[in-house]
Amino acid sequence: MNRIFLLVLIVLSITTTLHAQPPYLLWQSYYGGDEMETCEDINQAPDGGFVMVGTRNLAISDLQYLIIKVSSTGLFEWETIIGDDEIDHAFSLCTASDGGYLVVGYSQSFSSYGGDIYAVKIDEQGNSVWEEVYGGDYYDTAYSVETCSDGGYIIGGKTDSFGAGFGDMYLIKIDGSGQQEWQSTFGGMDDETCWSVKQTSDGGYILAGNSYSVTGGSGTCDVFLVKTDATGNFQWQQSYGGGMDEICYEVEQTADGGYVLGCETDSFGSGYSDFWLVKTDEHGEMQWQQRYGGDSADKCKSLCQTSDGGYLLAGQTSSFGQGGYDFYSVKTDGQGIVDWYYYYGNSSYDGCWACLQSQEGYYLLAGYSLMDLINDYDILLICLDDESSAVTSETGFLAHGFNLTAHPNPFNPTTTIRFDLPVASRVQLEVFDINGRCVGARLPRPYTPGNHQITFDGSDLSSGIYIYHLTAGEVSGSGATPTTVSGKMVLLK
Repeated sequence: MNRIFLLVLIVLSITTTLHAQPPYLLWQSYYGGDEMETCEDINQAPDGGFVMVGTRNLAISDLQYLIIKVSSTGLFEWETIIGDDEIDHAFSLCTASDGGYLVVGYSQSFSSYGGDIYAVKIDEQGNSVWEEVYGGDYYDTAYSVETCSDGGYIIGGKTDSFGAGFGDMYLIKIDGSGQQEWQSTFGGMDDETCWSVKQTSDGGYILAGNSYSVTGGSGTCDVFLVKTDATGNFQWQQSYGGGMDEICYEVEQTADGGYVLGCETDSFGSGYSDFWLVKTDEHGEMQWQQRYGGDSADKCKSLCQTSDGGYLLAGQTSSFGQGGYDFYSVKTDGQGIVDWYYYYGNSSYDGCWACLQSQEGYYLLAGYSLMDLINDYDILLICLDDESSAVTSETGFLAHGFNLTAHPNPFNPTTTIRFDLPVASRVQLEVFDINGRCVGARLPRPYTPGNHQITFDGSDLSSGIYIYHLTAGEVSGSGATPTTVSGKMVLLK
């Protein structure tokens, strides 16, 4: 009776404090070859999988669009390469109404001038449907795209060809076949960039980025927010900042009609730069702000609203982690109060450039990781979960054919961790407490395809919740994709 009561107390305690603890890793996967691959954006596909867009770097001046489709558990399905022998850099994608995707960025290969916006429509299997180029006589690039309610698309970026100054925010509306309907520019005599654009509930558009014009020639930039009507006519603008640089990389409209901005700031906070979350009303008047980071550089690159009314910010940090730059994400409630932090990386360079919450409630972080010292970057996709429903489950997350279980669970003092391998793999087991401290590990060793088990002994540990990670890497010639799956188990003494 006392043992059952103690178990209930443990489960209830962890359930009520879980959101103050870091999330646990469901799986992670790397994608890439011998070249340098980077990821700039991610969308969830209609089938529940994920589509990522970025670049493959074949040489110093030879970049190509790279689009990768993976399953809901990170299993590689297909990739598409688009480009020629110059610089073609993809920055953003959106899911089309027909289940395909529109990818936008910047191209020298398909431009008559120095570089233009290059948009490519692909179907659900990555096959090209149509392509179009937009711009003028100088440098023009797209950083953001979204599907509109009429089946067309809105593209946001930067133009040196049009506008009032050195560079202006650039807004282009196209129909579902890629034909341009109209364009608008916004900015002063200095330099402006649109990093994010969204259609608003009134049919208009909200653009977010940065402006050097609004700071009066000081050489620094502020966050710049512009609202237009449905045909791109200016309605209002707002700017936010201090005495140094502030940039907004993501904007979304909130349920109350206002806006939330994912920014990075050099003026405020405790370090060289910090994550900066700004909430405004429907006219762009600031309602509140929150900052997150450490003593060094923390750079926010993405933001999404979450199903519980909160926010997820993602980017990179040199304040925390293993050294260099690491993935860094912050989950907050609806007022910007921290629910949890998460960082991940090695000792060199890792950067998260995009995030989303999946239909299932998981958190996806997409970016890239430096795999060695010769600039061999690969795309890294991480899936996290903070749901308390997984606390008492005996079955870990099913991914890549691994059926990961711990039995008995709860256990005292030993449990058997069983897993199935679809192909020959090199497997490592690690066990962590809820503070992220590694309390047990089994060195990597090769396993044949089939059913396997590892006994974990918790004799030297105290009662509580533990996370077990099983990492399977490729054995030469096996075709296995490196991945990590996880589960939770309860030690009850």
